Amino acid sequence: MGVGGKLTVTGDLEVNGSLTTVNSTDLEVVDGLIRLGKGNTSNALDLGFVAQFNDGADKYAGLYRDKDDGKFHFFNTEEDLETATEVNKLLGSYNVNTIVANLESGAMEISNGALTGGTISGLATDLAVADGGTGASSFTEKGVLLGNGTGALAVTAVGQQGQVLTAGADGTPTFSGIDGGSF
Repeated sequence: MGVGGKLTVTGDLEVNGSLTTVNSTDLEVVDGLIRLGKGNTSNALDLGFVAQFNDGADKYAGLYRDKDDGKFHFFNTEEDLETATEVNKLLGSYNVNTIVANLESGAMEISNGALTGGTISGLATDLAVADGGTGASSFTEKGVLLGNGTGALAVTAVGQQGQVLTAGADGTPTFSGIDGGSF
C-alpha cells in the first residue's frame, strides 16, 4: 500500500516488524534523546550508530558501546554492517577511528594534543620520557634523579650524613665520604 503526498499522524505511531526503512533526504527528530536497545536487559546488544561511506569500496564507520567491555568505541571497518547486530573488533578489517576533539573532565583538559591540569592514572606502562614523563613508576626516597638520555630517569642510592655527591669513574654521580685526599 502506498500513500502519496504528506501523511500526518496525530497521536502515537507504533510500527511492529523487524525492519523499518526511512528513505528520506533529511530526518528531523524533535526529541533530544534517541533511545537504542530498548529491552536490552541482558546486555546482549552493541549499541550505537553506524554510517556507510565509500572511499573506493563500501565501508562503515561509527560509534558504539561494546556489550562485552562496556566501553564506547569509534571505528571504521570494511565489514558489511548492513544487517549486523554487533561490531566485530577481531576482524582484520576493523580499525579504531581517530577522534578530533577537545576533551574535558573536571580539572583535566586535553585540547589540541596538550594535557593541562588534573592527574594521569591507570596507565598500563610508565609515561615515557619522550612524552614528558620519567619512564619510571617510583624512585628511591631521598635519592637524586639522574638523566639517562632518552631512557627512564635513574636515581642514586641514599646518601649518608657527611657524604657528598661526586662523579664516579664513568661520570655517574654517587655519594661518598671526604677523606682529605692528596693534592
